[in-house]
Amino acid sequence: MKVLVSTLHPGENRFPMGRDNWPAEMRKQLESLGFRLEKPPVIDFNLIKMEPDYYMRGKLEFAIEQICARCADPFFHSITHPFHIALTRSIDPGKNHSAKLGEETDELDITLFDGNELDLDEILLEQFHLSLPYQCVCSAECKGICQHCGKNRNTEPCSCQDKPIPSAFEALEQLRTD
Repeated sequence: MKVLVSTLHPGENRFPMGRDNWPAEMRKQLESLGFRLEKPPVIDFNLIKMEPDYYMRGKLEFAIEQICARCADPFFHSITHPFHIALTRSIDPGKNHSAKLGEETDELDITLFDGNELDLDEILLEQFHLSLPYQCVCSAECKGICQHCGKNRNTEPCSCQDKPIPSAFEALEQLRTD
């Protein structure tokens, strides 16, 4: 989705994007990358015009299929990802534009754009990738996989005895007792 910045009103411009308004190209791109969503994502954001800069604040909500880090079973993980981005025009690629941004942008990402057009697809796709967790578990009570027999402890009981992990200091303890 591309937005002409000249058509934005000064101040806040609201862009609610529900299930029906999700850009078809972005959805196809997510599917082609192998992501499986439980339901279409919802994006709600404001684009704030404060010449010469623009700010984008909002949140991204979706449920994506993940693999549990403990038991390796697939499950759907709900994600709500708030984002704050500063946008400024790239007038001269050699200049540092961060000095022109206000104090509010100290903790924000700064995205440069050319011309009079903002490509929101790229920005929103980047926020989607940034929102994905590195590891997640299906539930806090997940028992995981037995390290000895390989059974999923959530679905079937394991008769293996938990063996104590040898201490790295056992050799020092032996020296002290000798």
